[in-house]
Amino acid sequence: MNCIAHKKRRAFTLTETAIVLSIMGLVLGAIWSAMGSVSREQKITTAQSEFMTIIQGARTMLGAGTPTGFANGADLTYSLCQTGNTFPANTTPSGGCGAAVSVPSIIDPWGGLTTVVATSFLAANAGDAFEIKMTNVDQAGCVGLLSGLGGQSRDSGLRYLAVGTAYTIGASTTFPITPATASGTCGKVNTVIAVFSVQG
Repeated sequence: MNCIAHKKRRAFTLTETAIVLSIMGLVLGAIWSAMGSVSREQKITTAQSEFMTIIQGARTMLGAGTPTGFANGADLTYSLCQTGNTFPANTTPSGGCGAAVSVPSIIDPWGGLTTVVATSFLAANAGDAFEIKMTNVDQAGCVGLLSGLGGQSRDSGLRYLAVGTAYTIGASTTFPITPATASGTCGKVNTVIAVFSVQG
């Protein structure tokens, strides 16, 4: 007669299950945090790239001479949209930049609006500069933009970079902007304003 030994199977205890679930929670939390960090960095990189593309497009459109012929406050967003290749395809309105779209809504990486207007760095030279404004920028994005655009390797034509709602002609910024300085400037939700000279 064959005797088959049956091993008694033991189930997980409540304590063991709680420990396994806690470890899984910590691992998933770390993964989620890392993904959020990558997403924040991607938005900052995308926004900085958009700034560079807009700067090149605006300078090409406005030419090297001063004044540009655009009055201070003239919205250049539509004209830049018409020139093509100034705004990345994922930021232009679904209707495109056709004649039916009088003021296109250019969406920034944080879901806010990007606008470009003619302005002056010196009061006597109407249209010698242009302002790029991004709205709805979160705190991490604001710090990344201010310290990235206003850092050591900034565009030589950058004259003003700040958080606010409006640029005052003649205002300037002390460069470089460090992450520590930017952290003290940026709130939870920000409007980032950058003013560049047409001549670069």
